[in-house]
Amino acid sequence: TVVMPTNWASAAGGATATGDGTTPGAALDETEATNWSADGRAADGTLSGIAGKQITIDLAGSEARNITDVAVSAMIAPGQSRFAGLRSFELWACNATAGADCSTDAGYTKVYTSAGDAFPGDAPRPDGPHLILRDFKVPKFKATHLRLRVLTNQCTGGPAYQGEQDLDPTATTDCDINVSASTAASSRRFVRTAEIQAFSSEPLKD
Repeated sequence: TVVMPTNWASAAGGATATGDGTTPGAALDETEATNWSADGRAADGTLSGIAGKQITIDLAGSEARNITDVAVSAMIAPGQSRFAGLRSFELWACNATAGADCSTDAGYTKVYTSAGDAFPGDAPRPDGPHLILRDFKVPKFKATHLRLRVLTNQCTGGPAYQGEQDLDPTATTDCDINVSASTAASSRRFVRTAEIQAFSSEPLKD
């Protein structure tokens, strides 16, 4: 017997997403071929960083859901920098049925903080197996809305990508976010998340 729990963060089931950046709905389409992307540049072009960028998901249905498992993918599309893939994150929850205002930051409570290497890219660069869909067992919480808040991407959070990694003076290997927007590579400016899924139980096979 295969138990396949409902993904309450599925667009096909009625979930919707809003947030920073572009194409937030791509994180709910249950395919790693597309992704949500947020830009770390401010409106005036200065580089403020990707930490704190977030996507908010109105979970499927009108009732609050008990969430125990969240699956996340940091996969990138062909032609995109793998260094921009998500590395670590926080999850925040809001329950509108309990009277919380889920249209405001104050309505959300942090329910989970991932490990710093939730997607453990390593030298010389992140590979697909580092970025594909991973399941995160979270403390049980009840929510109508789920928010993922970015802490780091592969570039800004990976020790192997910080500082000069070789003796080649013509190649800059440092992924430090504190560089000017005019010289910052796309991997320093963007964070990408391909999929966010939320379940009331984990998939099981009896």
